[in-house]
Amino acid sequence: MLLLYIFILIRLYFNGIYPKGNFSWHHLWFLPYLLLMSIAATPLFIYLRKENNAIVQKTKTLLEKSPLGLYLATIPLILGKTKKINYPN
Repeated sequence: MLLLYIFILIRLYFNGIYPKGNFSWHHLWFLPYLLLMSIAATPLFIYLRKENNAIVQKTKTLLEKSPLGLYLATIPLILGKTKKINYPN
């Protein structure tokens, strides 16, 4: 019974593309952007993953030395959130 319901639901949902049918990208618009950003950032991630990377090692030791190291990592997030942004109307 459940398989029949799923089959009917899929047939109704994929009954064509948006103006005439039901399938659309309205709430999934960000997925192609995530894919492109992931592909573009892959060389950077591979570079940062190397064991002898000085940038990662310095950041890691800085955050581990301080008892508030984890909180230091959140400062850019807090500053970005509290920044006033005026969007055009």
